Order: sequence, then structure tokens, then C-alpha cells
Amino acid sequence: MRSKEELNELVKKWSAQEWAVEQDKGFMQVERVYTFDDMLKANPYRFSWVKKKAKGVGTALDLGCSNGIMTHHLLDIGYEVVGLDVGEAIIAAAKENVPAAKFVLAKADEPLPFVDETFDCVTCLEVIEHVRDLEQFMKEAIRVCKRGGQMFFTTPVDQHYDCDQHLRYFKFYDLEELFDKLPVKEFKICRIHKNVTYEGRNLFGIEVTR
Repeated sequence: MRSKEELNELVKKWSAQEWAVEQDKGFMQVERVYTFDDMLKANPYRFSWVKKKAKGVGTALDLGCSNGIMTHHLLDIGYEVVGLDVGEAIIAAAKENVPAAKFVLAKADEPLPFVDETFDCVTCLEVIEHVRDLEQFMKEAIRVCKRGGQMFFTTPVDQHYDCDQHLRYFKFYDLEELFDKLPVKEFKICRIHKNVTYEGRNLFGIEVTR
């Protein structure tokens, strides 16, 4: 059995296709632990945090949509929503869970299949710690968001809620330096940890205005 260090090094070298294959094998599927209905009943705080702040008008992109749980919540507050992920199996599950949304299969670390300024809102919950080419990923997420649009990111605080697929860890000032270099109007970083009914996570929540 590989050590955690060996596995981390392996994951860092995965190609976009390898990410998709591992996703389809269930390597990163949340349903292995919680069903879609479990997550709806638990209503993790990171989802309600986004719902309280998002305007709910226009179109939204859920990057790294997984089983469609955040996609469902974005629809619930009024957006027309597109969910995007890397594996065929997880996209199929999301389509079944949230039939009213549109879902797109796309490779990791490659340009997003949308024209500039397509979406009024972009959500990306607990994804940036997994992405191999973070700089390109962030630039693409910003590119497809309309000027004046909203963006929401979450990521674990430092090594809280560690797992083998995390390629990096963020402290508060790491995130400040990351967003200081990106073409956004403003950003706010806070901690999200109000959670008693679902697996406890200590997260950073980043609210961005494009």
C-alpha cells in the first residue's frame, strides 16, 4: 500500500485524462460516504453561506459540481445553472440528481468551454486544493464570470480535513497573495466552520467580485 506522500506525488502527476478515470472509478466521489439525500438533509453551512450571499439572478456555473448538490442550491435561489466536472460517472449522477440543470464534462487544467463573461455567478467549493495548475484554473474561472459578477470559493483551513487528493494547503495570507495577483475588483476571506449536523470542516470562504 502506498504511503500518503507517495500517493500525493502520484496525484500531482495525473494528466487530465487520468483525473477523469480516477473520478469515474469513485476515487473522489462524495457518494461513497454521503448520498445526495443525506447532504440535502444535513445542509452543510458552506452551501447556506453561498445562498445567503448570492444574488440569485441570471446564470451560474458550479465548477467541480460533483454530485450536483451546490448546483441544486443555485437553482433553488433562482439561477439558470451549469455544473461542470471531469468524470463521466459523476456527471451522470449529477444529471440524475438535478435534472433541471445543464451539466458539462470537461478536462481538468484545460480552458473552460465557455466564452468570456458568460456567468453572473461562479461557485467553486473545495476544489482549488485539488487542482494541479491553480494559476490557469483561477484565470479561467475569472474569465468566464461577468464583470461585476460574484464568485464563491471554499477550501480547507491549512491541513484541516486532510485527504490524499489535496495537492496544497492554504493559510489566510496564502489566499490573500493568490487573489492579490488576479484580475478581480475585490475579495473577502472569512472562516466557515458553523457545522454540527454534518462532517465538521474548518474552511476558508472567499467571496469575490469580478
